[in-house]
Amino acid sequence: MADKNKKLEKRAQREQERAVKRRQRYTLIFAVIATPAILIAAVVLWQMYGPRETPIETLALAPGECSPPQSVTSYGRGDLPEGTQIPAYTDYPPLSGSHLSAPLANGVLREPLNNSDLSRGVHSLEHGRVIVYYNNLSDAERVQLENLVGAERKVIVAPWTNLKDKVVLAAWTRWQRCNGINDQAVLTFINNNRDKGPEFVP
Repeated sequence: MADKNKKLEKRAQREQERAVKRRQRYTLIFAVIATPAILIAAVVLWQMYGPRETPIETLALAPGECSPPQSVTSYGRGDLPEGTQIPAYTDYPPLSGSHLSAPLANGVLREPLNNSDLSRGVHSLEHGRVIVYYNNLSDAERVQLENLVGAERKVIVAPWTNLKDKVVLAAWTRWQRCNGINDQAVLTFINNNRDKGPEFVP
């Protein structure tokens, strides 16, 4: 009788051990399956409800203040024959895309840019140039800006009457807004983005 009881106890113990192992195995399987799903859900929720960086085009800027520099998506590149219809550029100002075959000349431009000039400007950005667009500057501010960067290598200074800001700094797929002239911001942008276009031209 005692032997029979011992056998029953051992059997019960083995069953209990098997049950524990099954629970452990099921727990491991669940963890392997559930963890990626939980991570994916967390990423989706973060993208939907997490903190968002304010687009720089909507930032209100105090006089003399500049937005942070911002990178944008490239829309490709390619030369267009002269006389071709100018593309409807998505960026403000255009920072990439197909463009007319002749780039803008370096230096200070005094005549307001037209659509063809903007397309040539995209070609200049492709060559690693930086364009300093401006609008609604006083004569004194314009002279200040020209004296600041007019002699910088591979820099173009040009008025654009459709500009909503006083100054916009443009490089290939990168830009920055300024509500006036901020010497440090302008020079920093130029130094950080000059020669960063996809095609190097001396």
